[in-house]
Amino acid sequence: MRVKVQYRSASLENYKKFTASRPHIKISYEDFCKIVYDYSYLLRDYILHTGDQAKMMWGMGDFTIQKRKRKKTFIDNLGKERNNLAIDWKETRKEGKRVYNFNFHTDGYGFRWKWIRKSALFHQSSIWSFKPSRLTSRSLSAQLLKDPLYSQIYQE
Repeated sequence: MRVKVQYRSASLENYKKFTASRPHIKISYEDFCKIVYDYSYLLRDYILHTGDQAKMMWGMGDFTIQKRKRKKTFIDNLGKERNNLAIDWKETRKEGKRVYNFNFHTDGYGFRWKWIRKSALFHQSSIWSFKPSRLTSRSLSAQLLKDPLYSQIYQE
């Protein structure tokens, strides 16, 4: 069962708060949503193309793309060595046996969107989490597949 999204920056509730606190600004709800989403897309594209950290407004913290070398194995709680590689499910179904994804196109590195919590300026930021939208996570994957040299601009 899906969990309801707790907070959306372009919600009707946030629009009403914005218009109540700034009565001199006349803006429709559609325009408000367009501004919020356009800002988010610009920020996403900036991080994708430069590899830099970007600071969100209102003390929400910094966002970046994290680059990490994946470990092939790990030791579990029982002391057994386990495989840590992601399974390529499409090839696994085609071959009839497990096929692992080695990320050869990025030299074995894994990439993900990262929210730097320590830079957030609000209390109890440790209880919050960040999950990028499907479009945002897919755009990172598409960027890396389109040009593998992009993997060099992201920091470890």
